[in-house]
Amino acid sequence: MISEKKVYVLLAKAKENLAIGALLNNKDYILSHQELPESSPLVKNNLSPLSSIEGFLLKNNLEKNAYITRKMIAEPESPDFIKFNLESGKMIYTFEIGKKNQYLLNLFHPGDHVSLQLRTVESSNSNQINNPDHISIKSNNSSTNNNQDYVLTKIIPDIQIVSIKKYSDEESSKINKNNKNYTLGYIDVSIKVSDLETIFMTEKSGDLILVPMKGSSQENKLSTIMPKLKVIKELRG
Repeated sequence: MISEKKVYVLLAKAKENLAIGALLNNKDYILSHQELPESSPLVKNNLSPLSSIEGFLLKNNLEKNAYITRKMIAEPESPDFIKFNLESGKMIYTFEIGKKNQYLLNLFHPGDHVSLQLRTVESSNSNQINNPDHISIKSNNSSTNNNQDYVLTKIIPDIQIVSIKKYSDEESSKINKNNKNYTLGYIDVSIKVSDLETIFMTEKSGDLILVPMKGSSQENKLSTIMPKLKVIKELRG
């Protein structure tokens, strides 16, 4: 008797109810590699040759424990992905990542929610609104005799990461050959089209930074955390 041929498949099962338009994160599903008989009904759910579906867009609603199939998802930059985003009033925006922020390429994953914050330096004579949720550092500038505040302000409270690209040494060498701003990769995020104006208005005012959502307040000034750091140092001796 000839045994039935086996096939290797990659299956993804939803861990919870998922809504149409969701950008998939590895917390949304369980991936499993299985060897199945060729006649198994589960073979139709095979996601191979894909190795991951992080950052893929879900094209329909899905119930908990249902299998995610190839027809249900659209990969970033595909026509379906772009079309759905445009119809939803969204677009993909790319943040190039340099040496100073290269840790972000390992910190985040596709599907993560982050906030966009603006880091600026403000002098004491600037017209600013006092905010009780502020954290700042004040430093004396001997050349101007003005105090300076280093301020971190939330610009866009919730955006989702679509994809992350970390350049290989060969790619980096080629891309940065004639590039003044040395980049090590990039992060694509999904933003509202209306957010583009906000980014353009603020990007020349300071440094735009992607920050994890958890524990991120509306506005931070470093001066309020410095006394805390001083106390900790004194307690440690």
